[in-house]
Amino acid sequence: EAREQDFAAINRYLSETTNTTELESIVASAKRTIRERMDVVMIGVFVRREGEIVRIIPKGTYNPQTFLFLDEKDYVGYEAIQTGTMQHCVIDTYKDEVCRETLRELGGHSVVSLPIRYEGKTVGALSIVLKKREGLDRRECSFCRTLCGYLSSQLNNALLYDRLKKELADRTRLETDMDLIFRESIDCIAIMDTEGRFSRV
Repeated sequence: EAREQDFAAINRYLSETTNTTELESIVASAKRTIRERMDVVMIGVFVRREGEIVRIIPKGTYNPQTFLFLDEKDYVGYEAIQTGTMQHCVIDTYKDEVCRETLRELGGHSVVSLPIRYEGKTVGALSIVLKKREGLDRRECSFCRTLCGYLSSQLNNALLYDRLKKELADRTRLETDMDLIFRESIDCIAIMDTEGRFSRV
């Protein structure tokens, strides 16, 4: 019965996110899906974006102050991305003291982080702060791995969409700037192509 409920939760998640390209919406849906099937303190999703590892925090999910003390490099999610393997850390052994105390105050006893892989590369990590020390049981692990499998292509597509959107905005801005220069200049300005033909004067 529990596996059937997991399957139903994954199906709801997929129906919510099938046509979504917004990173925050995908992550918010993933977090809701996990909370529906597991009793957890906190959920974090980390992704590689333009050479950096960043945490995706959907608006309204948590108080942003909760995250101010967290450094990705000290976080278990960072280790999962770096190693490409699942990580488990009991809160008592957490490296950063401030982070350790804050997670304890929130009711956390351990953190598990699963790598999110796309085409053989680790593109992110799903981190879950648990209310128990022993980590995920077999069913929970299977559920989270299945969710990570779907998350991988969705996150990749969302990051690609964001990159294309940024490139289009940059190109539009450059074209607008060039139009302004041509309109306002009192000098003669010309653009030539590689064949030596004038494309704009």
